[in-house]
Amino acid sequence: MPRTIIENIVIQEYKDQTFFEFCKYTTIRFFEIVYFEKGSGTIKINGKTVNYSANSIFVFVPDDIYIVNPE
Repeated sequence: MPRTIIENIVIQEYKDQTFFEFCKYTTIRFFEIVYFEKGSGTIKINGKTVNYSANSIFVFVPDDIYIVNPE
């Protein structure tokens, strides 16, 4: 059974952001997990808008497109 070993895991933390430059338009090359520890807003995923609040978690797969709009 083939397996993939993930060597370069990147964890980025942003505090008190009101704008995410990298989220204006993002295509994903691998899996991505986005966790909102606090705050609220909307996230547009593949054309559908979803509200998020504190402790929301999203898992994205390759070719997902998302835009984060914090409040």
